[in-house]
Amino acid sequence: ALAVRRSVESAASGIFNAADGESHRIRSLAEAALTAAGMAGAPEFSASDRPSYAFHMSIEQARRALGFEPQVKLLDGMREQLSWLRQRQPG
Repeated sequence: ALAVRRSVESAASGIFNAADGESHRIRSLAEAALTAAGMAGAPEFSASDRPSYAFHMSIEQARRALGFEPQVKLLDGMREQLSWLRQRQPG
């Protein structure tokens, strides 16, 4: 929300990534999603010959143009987002 507010209030234009600034592997993203949802178990992965990659959304442009600094870690942000979505679920 902070990055969105700053982009609206700023004269800066462009595409800005709003993330926690950390690098995450697919496994850690899946584990965080399960934890945030309160689900037991672990993600299942099949063997692959393909290399494993870490995903990193650079926030440098948001830092420079908007003065953005992450204030929420990935798991906390997932929990907040899921809570917000569940509150708006019909029925």
